[in-house]
Amino acid sequence: YHVNRPFFPLLRAKLTATTMARLLLLGFSLLLLTGLRPGRAFLVADPQPDVSDDVPALLAFKKAIYDDPLARLSDWNSSDPDPCLWFGVTCSDFDARVVTLDLSNSSLVGFLAPRIGSLTSLQKLILDHNAFTGSIPREIGKLKNLTVLNLSTNLLQGPIPSETGDMQNISTIDLHANRLSGALPPELGKLTNLKELRLSNNSLTGTIPGSNSSTMVSTKKEDQVGLCQLAQLTDIDLSNNLLAGSIPACLNHIQRSRMAGNCFQNNDTMNRADWQCGNSTDAGKDNNSIGEDGQRGRVIQPLWLLIVEVVTGVSVLSILTLCAIAGLRRRKDRSSGRGVPWTRALSWKENNVISIDDDLLANVPKISRQELAEACEDFSNIIGSSHETVVYKGTMKDGREIAVVSMSAPVHYWTNYVELYFQKEVS
Repeated sequence: YHVNRPFFPLLRAKLTATTMARLLLLGFSLLLLTGLRPGRAFLVADPQPDVSDDVPALLAFKKAIYDDPLARLSDWNSSDPDPCLWFGVTCSDFDARVVTLDLSNSSLVGFLAPRIGSLTSLQKLILDHNAFTGSIPREIGKLKNLTVLNLSTNLLQGPIPSETGDMQNISTIDLHANRLSGALPPELGKLTNLKELRLSNNSLTGTIPGSNSSTMVSTKKEDQVGLCQLAQLTDIDLSNNLLAGSIPACLNHIQRSRMAGNCFQNNDTMNRADWQCGNSTDAGKDNNSIGEDGQRGRVIQPLWLLIVEVVTGVSVLSILTLCAIAGLRRRKDRSSGRGVPWTRALSWKENNVISIDDDLLANVPKISRQELAEACEDFSNIIGSSHETVVYKGTMKDGREIAVVSMSAPVHYWTNYVELYFQKEVS
């Protein structure tokens, strides 16, 4: 057959032009993509957080401190967008995020701002040997990358927040020498990387969250609860608290000196005196009186002790009756104008009575102690204190903020006349 040869050069030319056009279009698209900066290539991409996101959290932390005698935070300036050169701040070499906040031994006085939970890249928070008051904010559980938490030797009060169980990377928790109260949160059992736990010299109560039995040890991980789940926990100090119950068997390897000064039932532990424990050991004593048949045994009292109790009761009842009769007679004499004069002269201190105009107190609302306790979070939100006063901050149910001042008077100023005047006003 016959083939037209000029057709092949034309076909080759068409194919070459089409291929070149496609290659140019692909190259231009790649050029556009590579020329755009990351974060702007696609509108749906979220910008990555940088060091500028840590500045507001650090400034909020500084704002909550009202006394800095050593001027540690003098270079924390809001006009400086880079906090990596601020005192006590260390940033990462990779993304310049704040990874360490170390202000130990700085004599800082203030509170822990909840905004501190925004330092999401923080790995070490070291604030020991200061004068931080108030409670530990719950937002501290947002520090997922935190490995070291040291808030020891401060004036922190209130319970340990359960949100601490959300810090999965934490290896060291040091809260010793504070005024913490309440029970140990069971959520601590979720911190599988925890190696060191120091909670000594506080006022923690309740039992140690662990296995229910102090004599049976289970090797199965699923049978363990609380602190018994923490296989890496080798350094623990719970001494000088008000913990009661039994020490879990999984903590038998811990030195007993690190459990001393509590209210445990274990005989091999140096406990507090009974009057210091109060009701902490009542449950343990009651459990010891239960027999094998499940019935509580009754202690038979001797006859002479029963007679002494009856005679004492009758004597006390007689004295109370005589006092009541004498009080009624004196009240009757006063009402008839035959008052009993004072047998001694009153000192100038006892006569010094401050008069308050009742009209000034007309619009002052009366608030019960229970309402004050609820508003001030069971009197744990302390905003100031002195030798004779403690100031609490609270929020009422209607949103009003209040300040409650608790005052104590020295014994030598609280005279008999002041006590009589106080009792009269209360009644």
